[in-house]
This record gives sequence, structure tokens and C-alpha cells, in this order.
Amino acid sequence: AVARALAIAVLALLRAPIAAGTQRVCLWSTMAETSVLRSGPCGSAGAVGTARRGDAFDLLSTSTGCDGKPWMLLGPSRMYAPADLLQVCGGPVTTWNRIGVGLVSEGTPAQHDLVANMAGQGGWILLVFAGVTRSSTSAPQAWIDAVHDAYSRGLNVVVRLGPPWGSSNYRDSSDDAAHRVYTSLAAAFAHVVASLPRLPGRNLFLQIDNEPDLCYEWYCGVAGPARPFAQTAAEYACFLNTTIAAIRALGDARLLVSLGALAPGGCAVCGCCGTQNCPDDKPGITGLQFLAAMATAVPTLFGQLDFWTSHAYAAQGIGWGFNVPYQQGLPGLLYFHNELATINRSLAVIITETGWATKRAGLPPCSEEDKATWTVQAYENVWNASVVAGVTPFMLQDPVWGDQDGYAYVLTNGQVLPVYTAVRALRARWLPG
Repeated sequence: AVARALAIAVLALLRAPIAAGTQRVCLWSTMAETSVLRSGPCGSAGAVGTARRGDAFDLLSTSTGCDGKPWMLLGPSRMYAPADLLQVCGGPVTTWNRIGVGLVSEGTPAQHDLVANMAGQGGWILLVFAGVTRSSTSAPQAWIDAVHDAYSRGLNVVVRLGPPWGSSNYRDSSDDAAHRVYTSLAAAFAHVVASLPRLPGRNLFLQIDNEPDLCYEWYCGVAGPARPFAQTAAEYACFLNTTIAAIRALGDARLLVSLGALAPGGCAVCGCCGTQNCPDDKPGITGLQFLAAMATAVPTLFGQLDFWTSHAYAAQGIGWGFNVPYQQGLPGLLYFHNELATINRSLAVIITETGWATKRAGLPPCSEEDKATWTVQAYENVWNASVVAGVTPFMLQDPVWGDQDGYAYVLTNGQVLPVYTAVRALRARWLPG
């Protein structure tokens, strides 16, 4: 009850409607780690603050500076920065389109069409590229084609880079016995990213791995002592830190990097039995505790992120009580605010997984009509928060997660479900065309 009351209180602060054309701008058009913010629209105006690459601000107004170029007045602290350092957080379009959906692979042209038809210009697609290994030297052609296809349909592209399915034992690819040095694996990630297409003025959003606070997503391929979560967090933080550095070394400001979004409820201990699931795996922490342990291991880590990824599913509390109706699920839907507070950054958020399942074993069931109604409510009342750049709910289409479990927007037989139709109609109201 307390968690729900707190969630409703937070929601009340966010309920002011945000027009479809409202802009939030991100410090993405520079490779510099920090930029100076000024008291007025001029390079000689007093320095009143600094911003890190990745920081996001409300755009209050634009004016011509003393240099004859556009400057932006940024909220909430009313500081100025040159406009050429900042971008609309959703990408190059001037309308702010948060709508999207995720795939569970690179997808097909037909699936990319379905996403574009629903989300529209400037909408969002999550592509899952499962297959990066220490020996990777380039992206497979199917991944390259998928990014091209998504770009060509006017979508903002988020790529989740990770291991082959069933082989999420990246810790065994470290360069040291303590699993803290990942130079070789990070270089492989950079090789793959370097081969992915980029377009002028279009960002490519990179999520590095997925839910490492779950034992089966960061498991021991070689049996050993059980790992407390702080050890797992340190291993993943070192891997992420080195991988970000390798991608930064490519020198392309369009490559924006974030962590593998954490599960809101993670594992306190991982059994390390040599397979993905071990008898000694124990739940018992939140993703917030895992984030704090990551920061302890690599204190500068979160300062290097360009945006934030979140798996803010509807839930009664943080890490428990999932798949409940919209109103009951507000604590989980609002979870990304807890994450940002934990890392103490003002980053644009891309919610790369969220949503409802109609018939997944172990979760409360709901109807397809419920799923559609609750999703629209979330867009209108939670995902319209100024920090949210885009949303890619789980998931468009799949025989197991979709047809069997009920997360799908479109069944594999081609049947379009109510959630797809409802979200498309919402987008048409917000952003006609």
C-alpha cells in the first residue's frame, strides 16, 4: 500500500500533459565528456554549470547568441548552451514520438514494416543482435540489413548487442582469472558496432547486453564458488566500462551507449554450477542494489552513459507483483525514476522492455483488450514523462513469447491484436500521418 501511494504521488507530479511536439534535448552532438553551460547566450557569459555527454534538458526557448548562432535556454535551471551541441532526444525529427515496440531478433522486412506502420516517423524499434563473441570481427549481413531497413522506414533504432542465445557466460571471455579485464571482448563489440550502418544526423542507440543481475544472463560456463551479487555487478561493470571505451574510440558521436537494462528484481547469489540455471541461485535483491554495487566497483561508470535503458514493467512493487492492471502496476511502471535517482544522472530514458502478457504461466492473466487499454494509459500518463525519449514494449511477434505467453502485438499467423491497433490510433492522434 505504501509503495502504491508513493507511486501515485510521483505520478501526480508527472501528469501535466506534454504536447506531442514538446522537445527535450540531449547533449549528444559532441564527443567531449563535459560542456560548459552559460548564464546567457554567449561564450563570454558567466559559466554557471557543466553538463556531461548524455545529459538531457527541457528546451525552454531558442534565441540568437552574441556569435550570431542559435543558443538554447535549458530547464529546469535556466542555463544556456550552443544549439549545435544538443539534439532532440528522439532523433532528428522535430516532433517528439515516443511510440515503438521491440523485436526478439534482427527481424524481417515485414516485421520492420509492422513497426513503422504502428509507430510512424520517428518511432522506435528495438533490434536484438544475439551473437557477439570474443572472436567477432564484424556484424553479420542480416544485422547490417536490419539497421538499414529500420532507418529507411524513418525509425529510431535501438540495438541490443549480446551473446548467442543460451551462451550468456561473458565472464568466461575475460582476459584474467578474476573476471575484471575484458579488453578482447570489448574489442569484438567495437568491431561489430563499427560495421553497422549509420546515416548523417541519425543516432544509433546501443544497449550492451541484457539483465546481468539475473544469474542465467551472466552465468559461469566453468563451475566455481557461488557468487554474491556484488561480485557479479563488479564483473559486469568492468566489462561495460571497457566496452564503452572501445566504442568511444571509434570517434563517432552518433553511437550512443547504455547498459544492459537490469531486471527490477535480481539475484542475491548465483550458484556458478557451469550452466545457466543452478540449484543455488537465489533471488532477493532489486536492480537498484545491483546498480549501487556497479558504482562501487567502477565509480565513474554511470557518468559515461549517453542514455538510460529500463525494463519498467507494470508491478505492485520494485521487483515483485508483475503483470497487474495499470493502476496497481504504477510502482513498476515508474521504476525508471528510481533508477535515475540511484545513479544520480539526468539522462534520457528508453524503456526497452515493458508491457503485459495475457497468459504467461505464473503471472496473473489479462485479456487482449485489457492489454491494449493499459498500454494506452501508460503512454498517456507515465511514458509521457519528460525524461522518456522512447518506449519499445516487449514484443512484436514470436511463437513462444508472443503466441504462447501473450506479449505479442501481432500473432505469427498475421493476426493484428488490439494493442497494436490501439497504439497506432494513439500515435495518429498525437502525430497524424
